[in-house]
Amino acid sequence: SPKIEHTCSFDIFDTLLARTITPPAAVFYQVGRRASASLPGNCSPSQFAHLRIQAEKQATVWKGPSTTLKDIYSELQGSLQLSDSQTSSLRNLEIRVEEEVLYPVPVTTREIERYRKNGASIVFTSDMYLPSDVIRNWLKKHDIWRPGDRLFVSCEYGMTKHDGRLFRPVKRECEDGKTLVHFGNSADADVEGAEAAGITPRHVTKANPNRYEQILEGFAEETIGVSAELAGVSRYARLHTSAESRHEKALRDVAAGVMAPLLVGFVTWLLRCSREQDLDRLYFTSRDGYHLLPFARGLRSVVGVNCDVEYLHLSRAALAAASMDPEKVESSWSNY
Repeated sequence: SPKIEHTCSFDIFDTLLARTITPPAAVFYQVGRRASASLPGNCSPSQFAHLRIQAEKQATVWKGPSTTLKDIYSELQGSLQLSDSQTSSLRNLEIRVEEEVLYPVPVTTREIERYRKNGASIVFTSDMYLPSDVIRNWLKKHDIWRPGDRLFVSCEYGMTKHDGRLFRPVKRECEDGKTLVHFGNSADADVEGAEAAGITPRHVTKANPNRYEQILEGFAEETIGVSAELAGVSRYARLHTSAESRHEKALRDVAAGVMAPLLVGFVTWLLRCSREQDLDRLYFTSRDGYHLLPFARGLRSVVGVNCDVEYLHLSRAALAAASMDPEKVESSWSNY
């Protein structure tokens, strides 16, 4: 194929890298849970997440686009009355949690490799409070970064994509007579911002939460982040499951975004009931129970259940007889 005389700029988060948690702020619930032993007083994960969000808003008031993670945690330090060492540890914990939940978006990483093979220069442009060395290491970890690539992060330039200003140094340092094209998931920052800077935008929406995942996102606060994790895992399953026709896509989306969260919730409830009743063994009966069995075995350690989880072969006729309802027994046996 012909060489492409382009410089391709790619947004990073929710374009090249997505999280197994969505929305992004729900990561703070996990940070709060892990740090609960070291947080002062009785600060819950929900309270920590709220304070972390407020600290970012306040830091942005003072520092604007130059706001860094260190600035945010300086604000949080005052809210929680933390020592310098506690603040540093908590800040590093957030970076570790972020790294753990990130994964490459298959469709976009394939696209970037296609442009590389056709000779395009690659740069990365992100509105983010994290330092470039951290983000660069994540891109390297997921085999996205290559020697010669460039990275532009808003907090280090004091400019954002939203108003198009961050694209100015991108154009100045990377255009070099080539056509500059920017790929990103945000209609505001990546499309309108690029257009404002005179750059051709490409709206990439595959990793944006669909309507089912958005519903789960909406209950993040009420569930202390659990529904946000379900939304993130649903998105992961969707992005990693191929579907050719509209019918297949609909089946995939409903399975990942509706049925799987529903079954996880139902099985979690069953396991908690078995724990409360101190059961030694929990049976899932044929045939419908077969599909619940993998959920139960996977969630057993998470819920803290020690009972055995087994599958039991039964006939509908036997179950009907056990119900002690004469009409059901007669109706069931009449089919044999």
